[in-house]
Amino acid sequence: MIRFAATVFLSLLSVSLCSCAREWSKPGTTEQESNADQLSCEQEAARLYPVIHDSPLTYRPTSSSKLDTSCVQQTGFNNCDTAASAGTASGVSGDANGYNRDAAIKSCLVSKGYTYKKVAP
Repeated sequence: MIRFAATVFLSLLSVSLCSCAREWSKPGTTEQESNADQLSCEQEAARLYPVIHDSPLTYRPTSSSKLDTSCVQQTGFNNCDTAASAGTASGVSGDANGYNRDAAIKSCLVSKGYTYKKVAP
C-alpha cells in the first residue's frame, strides 16, 4: 500500500513539474545566439554581484564525556544541550549577492528582448 501511494505521488509530482517548465526565448534567434546572450548577461551580473558567502559555519567539537552538557538559564528553566548533539556543524552558508545577481541576469535578458515562457511538452 505504501509503495502504491509513493508511486502515485511521484507520478503526480513528475507530471506537475514537467507541465511548468520554463525557458528564456526570443523569436528569430538561434540556440547559439541565445546561449551567447545568456552567457554575456551571466558574466556581467557576476562582475556586478560577485559570490559572497555571508555566514561561516560554526563547529562544536565532540565532548569527552556523554555526561558533558552545556546549560543556559532561560526564563527560570535550564536549557541543556547534551553531548549527543556535539560534534556537528551548524549555520547556513549562503550567497549574499545571489538574489541581486539573478535579478541582474533577468533584467539583462529582458532588455535584449527575451521573455520567460512556458515550454511546450
